[in-house]
This record gives sequence, structure tokens and C-alpha cells, in this order.
Amino acid sequence: MVVELSEDGKWQWNGTEWITAQPQNNHQSGLMEHVPEKSGVASRILMGLIGILMSLVIAAVSLYHRFEIMSADLTSPDFVPVRNSMETLSALLALVIVLALVTIICSILTFIGLGFSKKALLGSSIIMLVVLLVCVWMEWSIVQTIFGDDPENTADWRRNLLTMPPTLFAYCNLAGLTVMALIARLSRAKRESSLELNEVPQL
Repeated sequence: MVVELSEDGKWQWNGTEWITAQPQNNHQSGLMEHVPEKSGVASRILMGLIGILMSLVIAAVSLYHRFEIMSADLTSPDFVPVRNSMETLSALLALVIVLALVTIICSILTFIGLGFSKKALLGSSIIMLVVLLVCVWMEWSIVQTIFGDDPENTADWRRNLLTMPPTLFAYCNLAGLTVMALIARLSRAKRESSLELNEVPQL
């Protein structure tokens, strides 16, 4: 129903005469305010759960892979050319673990519904993905230095660029980040459409 109001907003046309403009229904206004909030609960829960699961998996496997690297005998002649690179990779994996813990905290805050928590969750996930990509590059350089380009050596999935542990971690991060970003985008679009549908057009 389109309500025609006077320029000062104090009068409205009922079809035959001008009458005093009636205030909008408070119940309707309250509904307009709460529709976006209710529509965002499901998205917050999904993003929080995905962020927690993704971060737990990445933290656990990164911790195990870092333990493998630290367990290697870096004094061995085979590891002398890559000793510094392996130490750097170990430090990067430690940073990934820290970022995973930060992402878990952001996921919990998103689950609760704290303001700006969604942006913080997506931001920490993006930073973690960048660090994981650096880990991929670092580990691939180590593999190339030790084993070269021999196809027989790179046939092992742990020595293949597409299936190395850091690459698999990056896949997991990218998948979780993509799903969370999609959920956030759909939630925002739904919230905006809900606001548009509940607006009362005025002339």
C-alpha cells in the first residue's frame, strides 16, 4: 500500500481528503529491525563451525609436520644445503599454528555474534593462507635441492608440488575460506533484500 504524504510529512491522503499522518506501526518497525538479525544467525553459526573445524585440522597437521622437520638430523651432510631453509620452514609452520589459534578465536566470536567478528575471521584465514603458500614454496625449494627434478623421486606424494603436506594444508584453508566468504556474501544479500522488502514506500 502506497501512502501519499504531504511535503511536511504531517498529513496523508486517504483518497478523499487530507488527514493527520499516522505513525508507523511499532510492531512492524520492530520486525524490520529483527529480520536481518535473525537471518544472520544461521550464517554466523555455519561460519563459526567451519572456521573452527578448518583451523583445528590445519593446526594439528601443521604441528605434526613441524615435529617431523624438527626431528630430522640437520647435522647430516644430506641436509647441510637446506638446513637454513628447513629452520625457516619450521618457523613458518609455527606461525601457521598461531594463526590457526587466532582463527579459532575469531570463529568462536563469530559463533557468538560479536561485531566485526566475520571480517576478523575472513582476514585471519586469508593471512594464514598466504603463510601456507609461502610454506609450499619453501618446502618445494627444499625438495628440489635434495632430490632435483628426477621423476622417480617426485613420484612420492610428499615430494610432489601438488600433494606436499603444506599444499594439502593450503587446499583445506582455501576450501574453508571460500565457503565462509560465500556464506557471508549470501547473508549480506539476504539482509539487504529483507530491509528493502520491509521498507514502506512514501511519496
